[in-house]
Amino acid sequence: MDITKTTYFLSLEYRDSSVRVTVSEKNTPVVPVPV
Repeated sequence: MDITKTTYFLSLEYRDSSVRVTVSEKNTPVVPVPV
């Protein structure tokens, strides 16, 4: 796989997990964030 693509996907994954963490801290129960 291309290094640029790998970095891009990792960035998306990191950002997505950050959003989920923020949401889970504010809301209970935790609702999955649609991508």
